[in-house]
Amino acid sequence: MHGYFVVATAAAHVVSFRSTTKHRGLAIALSLAASLVGSSALAQTANGPKPKRDIPDEVAKRRIEMESDSVTKFRSRQLKRATLLVGNSALAQTASLPSAKRDSADEIAKNRTQKEIDPFAKFENLREKGMWLNIPGPADTIDHDKGGVRSALAEVGIGYVGGTVISLVDNQLPNAASATTANQLYMGQNPTFSTVNFMIVTYDLSRFGIPDGQIVVGAEQQYWTWKPGGPDRVGLNTLAYYQTFFDRKLELKMGYLRNVNEFAGTLVGGNAGASVLAPSSNILYQAGMSNNAAPTPALNVKYNFF
Repeated sequence: MHGYFVVATAAAHVVSFRSTTKHRGLAIALSLAASLVGSSALAQTANGPKPKRDIPDEVAKRRIEMESDSVTKFRSRQLKRATLLVGNSALAQTASLPSAKRDSADEIAKNRTQKEIDPFAKFENLREKGMWLNIPGPADTIDHDKGGVRSALAEVGIGYVGGTVISLVDNQLPNAASATTANQLYMGQNPTFSTVNFMIVTYDLSRFGIPDGQIVVGAEQQYWTWKPGGPDRVGLNTLAYYQTFFDRKLELKMGYLRNVNEFAGTLVGGNAGASVLAPSSNILYQAGMSNNAAPTPALNVKYNFF
């Protein structure tokens, strides 16, 4: 507004000095130009930078943001430091445990893992059923599941087990080696060698809805230097059918059976290998109890009270 009045005063002086119509028009033009210049100056002032009174607000805002960033970074460093301390403490506690306890914990974890993931559990149902004799299972055989053969057979319901029993019994008393008995009366009176080899195959019938159903087929070969111990033979070991009734309360097994393995408590004085140390006997052979060398037709029915 101040610049406007100065120009207007100058225009008034020009008008009074020249007093002509032409110069009067020029004064009016100059007055309008001064008015436009003043309005432009006001607009530039309104659109220009904010007054200096806004600067303290910006400084305070930036200071708050910087303090907030500093606090965040400090807390992050503290959290990382605390995590590192906890981790080091746990490692120190583990290292301070006695080696025996660590080994025990490792063993428990290993056994639990093996129990949860037993690769031979799927073969248990394919072992021969109905016997008291615990023939070693697939996990205790030398072939295990080599080449996946046992697994492939199990998929179609077939299981198998083979074995060999070799024995040599000799009299170790003084001067016994140079003496022989023409009519040997027991194993070991003269050096006695034997070998018994067998193969048993089972087929699972429970896949057809028969409770614990199973067909068992086996063959055996044996050789003895003392023939009464067991005659030389190659032939049938077993041919049997097995199943259960009434939630396994009743068991049925029939066919050509070696009943010496079907009933417990048939041996007196230990097994045959202990005969050199003490008398032994197999009960009921004379009454018809069949053994591995001579399976016979039989029908066994067993009721489980408990």
